[in-house]
Amino acid sequence: MLAKKGDDLRIDWGYLYLAAGSKVATGTLKAGTEASVEGHSALATLNFADFKVGSKPVSRWLMLAYDDEYSIQYMKKNLRPYWRRNGWEAADLLKAAAKDYASLQKTLRQVR
Repeated sequence: MLAKKGDDLRIDWGYLYLAAGSKVATGTLKAGTEASVEGHSALATLNFADFKVGSKPVSRWLMLAYDDEYSIQYMKKNLRPYWRRNGWEAADLLKAAAKDYASLQKTLRQVR
């Protein structure tokens, strides 16, 4: 995985994470079974629960994350991404992001 070298490289390994609140969405993941998906690709879908359109605003959000597990090789040693420095897994990162969502929205409203 880290044996390739050069300037024009593309990521061809790792894990994709798609997350949303369990009360508002359900999701599926299919590996190479859809007509529009070729080779070793995957198709992730997320369906949001129905909601009524009205005068009150409705908000839905999702989180998309990619984890390559080992980001770089330095001095022949495979190194983890910086966000994993304290032993976090991808689920920990997504939970922290979800927890920070409300405070981030509040900050953005103040900036406008």
